Amino acid sequence: MKAELKAKWLTALRSGLYRKSCNTLKRHYKTQVGYCCLGVLCDVITPEFPDAQELVEKEYYTSPGSTPKSKNAMLDHPTMRYVGLDQTQQRKLSTMNDNGASFSTIADYIERRIPGE
Repeated sequence: MKAELKAKWLTALRSGLYRKSCNTLKRHYKTQVGYCCLGVLCDVITPEFPDAQELVEKEYYTSPGSTPKSKNAMLDHPTMRYVGLDQTQQRKLSTMNDNGASFSTIADYIERRIPGE
């Protein structure tokens, strides 16, 4: 992962500006939007890689009247290549996110375990 992108992602995760969500890249709530840690990454890279926004904006409803969530719970292959994550790293981060780790804890893990070039 490029060092500059990694730094932006870590800053975003630690900013307090993103509400946490699970099992999907992005979920719409009545007045807010929630992201998983990988959804935050998509939001960070959108200006340079617009396909990431499309990835998180594909929505579906789990039941009538429910809040929409992204059809995608994981990054697709083009996005993984762009950001420099492999499938194992992505699964680990997704599992941490969905098992209740805070964005701060996930950021600490990324800082220690995901190489920055």
